Amino acid sequence: MSSIVPDPALNDWVPMWSLGAQGSSLSGTYATRPAANTVNAGTLYFATDTLGQWRSDGSAWTLVGQGRPWITSAQMSAAPFSSPYDGQEIALIADAGNISLWHLRYNASSASAYKWECLGGQPLLAYSGGSVSNGASLNTWTNIVSATLIIPRTGEYSVSFSCVTNHPTAGASNYGIMWIGGLPGGVIGPSPIMGFPNAGGYSGSLAMTGFRAQLSGGSGLGVAGQSNIANGNWSAVTWQALPLRVS
Repeated sequence: MSSIVPDPALNDWVPMWSLGAQGSSLSGTYATRPAANTVNAGTLYFATDTLGQWRSDGSAWTLVGQGRPWITSAQMSAAPFSSPYDGQEIALIADAGNISLWHLRYNASSASAYKWECLGGQPLLAYSGGSVSNGASLNTWTNIVSATLIIPRTGEYSVSFSCVTNHPTAGASNYGIMWIGGLPGGVIGPSPIMGFPNAGGYSGSLAMTGFRAQLSGGSGLGVAGQSNIANGNWSAVTWQALPLRVS
């Protein structure tokens, strides 16, 4: 009979025989894994904290199975996750309140400084419904959201936004843009425009999709508006961020 080892992160079972192991099995934390040349060839070792499983050939360990422990950003910055190994995987809890999880895998051979690559997950999402006006401020970026998305890890992200905008004055042009950290210096990405050739308070939609941006962990991500004439308005703002790879 073959034995099985539970993977609590995935709530399934990993048959030991399917990992190609015949022989003894050891377990413990990743830091206490013995040297591969001190155990018999074929020995399996299961790291109870990182959920990785290795097989020894008598001289080196080979990763043969990997679970995904659910961890927070703070845990990701502490041992054993602060010194990751190639192929290590985690489920990062990016937003506990909305159960937003990111499946990340560490790619040691990547040339990027951000080696935790995102294999999937839910984006961070935000919505701000209130109407915001630029008042008498012309050609200057004005924050149009009531709160920001807090980025948990520094890295490269795909970001986007959309909103409804209107203006009562003919000849007005309203813009939208995303920002990180603060205004006015933190604006990022393209700035879609909506023109109003006629007076009367017409409205339309501004949207930016799929922009790649480098974002700093701990910083707020928001949306701003700008108009060339006083009393432009923006409302029903939605925006999101999904990591491509992070540190």
